[in-house]
Amino acid sequence: QKKLKNEDYQQLSLNDKLKYITTEIEQTENVIQTLGIEVLAQDIEIKLLADEISIKESDISLLNQEINILEQNVNERITQSYKFSHVSPFEYIFDVKNLDSILRKVKYLTETRINDRNSLKQYSEKMNSLEEEEFILANKKAELQKKRNELEIEKQRLVEEKAYLEKQQIEKNNLLAESRRREEAYRKELAQT
Repeated sequence: QKKLKNEDYQQLSLNDKLKYITTEIEQTENVIQTLGIEVLAQDIEIKLLADEISIKESDISLLNQEINILEQNVNERITQSYKFSHVSPFEYIFDVKNLDSILRKVKYLTETRINDRNSLKQYSEKMNSLEEEEFILANKKAELQKKRNELEIEKQRLVEEKAYLEKQQIEKNNLLAESRRREEAYRKELAQT
């Protein structure tokens, strides 16, 4: 009976330990739940960033195509301008049979120069736009990598918390089993006497 009373006393302190461990288990489960939600949120953020990156890459690809077309136009215009730059105004006059033809050639050259300037301006704007898009894309990729790194850290923390929870549950179960085993042994011993 003395041993049984002693075991009852130890169970009181064991109950305190169990309450403490149960509280820790509940807190750990809350932490795990919170981490799970954070992981899901980061997964969604990563998907959204990946979609934004994909859109930026498409924009850059389109800009590159536009720039290639503009570059071809600019190169053709430069070639044409170079050809006509070596022709003096007198040659136009002597080469042409009538005044109407001269006026058309002068008008054509004026329009060509205006088109050349516009093409060069468009080319410059597209190049600037491309640089901006590439800068934004690089930032988005860096942000995506940062989010992925944070996600890996959170996943690792989640694994650690789950392992800690499992350890706490095992400790609780072991304490309960040991206490019940001793109590049963003492009851049998008491019954035999």
